[in-house]
Amino acid sequence: MAAMGQLASAVAHEIRNPLNGIKGAQDILFETISPVRKEYRFVEVVKKETARLEDIVTEFLDFARPRAPRRIQANVLHALRAVADLSEQHATIRGVSLTVDESCADLCALMDPDQIRQALLNLLLNAIDACEPGGAVTLAARPEPGGAVIVVRDNGAGIAPEEQDRIFEPFHTTKSRGTGLGLAVCRSIARAHGGTISVQSAPGQGAAFILFLPDPERSE
Repeated sequence: MAAMGQLASAVAHEIRNPLNGIKGAQDILFETISPVRKEYRFVEVVKKETARLEDIVTEFLDFARPRAPRRIQANVLHALRAVADLSEQHATIRGVSLTVDESCADLCALMDPDQIRQALLNLLLNAIDACEPGGAVTLAARPEPGGAVIVVRDNGAGIAPEEQDRIFEPFHTTKSRGTGLGLAVCRSIARAHGGTISVQSAPGQGAAFILFLPDPERSE
């Protein structure tokens, strides 16, 4: 895994150097080409695809070179609100309602806040994408013996049983433009915390992704 991390760093460096050059050129074009010109839409395509390439490189690095979590007692609701804020525009564009259950206001968990926000953001964006316009996604959390549970639930098309067995495998994806690393990174983060991540779903009945974070201070 260490060798993979070194390789990932080298590959990312080689990709990001020309990528930064492309970004600089696109920014200049974006400023100089009038939005009324027909060429403007091609600049928008370049900008969008450049951002997507950056996301792919980042996902690959997150998977191949994970860092050990720096766990502290942190408020779970703060993490839920943070990722909801980051996802709000995407949900609005998709026509999906996004709700944070705030009944867990006082719940704290032993976690690395940055890593858990990263995992939740992956889960939340996937949940939004799984919904049709008019769909709904809910973020909730609750205490459990031995730790805390966070649930990301959608009322989308659901996941077939055969897909559920493979959904957390690296590079497995049902999306035409996905890397198949988002959920693998989520599982890696959960395991690094000593926790688990699972999915409950049935075709036509939506899906619930369940993240369990253990806490030795919370009695069994």
